[in-house]
Amino acid sequence: MTKFGASWVKNSSLAFIGLIKKARAIVVGDALMTAIRAQKVFLVIISSGASPRTHKQLADKCTFYRIPVMMADVTTGIFHLGDKTVAALGITQRSMASHLIDEEMREAYAKETGSKSQQ
Repeated sequence: MTKFGASWVKNSSLAFIGLIKKARAIVVGDALMTAIRAQKVFLVIISSGASPRTHKQLADKCTFYRIPVMMADVTTGIFHLGDKTVAALGITQRSMASHLIDEEMREAYAKETGSKSQQ
């Protein structure tokens, strides 16, 4: 995986994403692309149900601005906001985005070495 390549959100991170939503530290919809251009987003999570065009546009824009991208299954529920479902969301707080990225890296390392993740 490259530094800015897409990886899948782990199940252990889903609860933390729920906290991020509660803190209103996310941006969705048309505002997401604007926030990426303004570099006010520190991590983008794209739904597995997003159209190929949407996925490519977001991934290309995030690669250009060096913003990490993660993928998540649409059935996890993190993309349901009230009565609508979004294709992607961006995290606007650096510390929360860093926590998710660090957790993903820890789990990848543990999987690679065959040991349990230390917390």
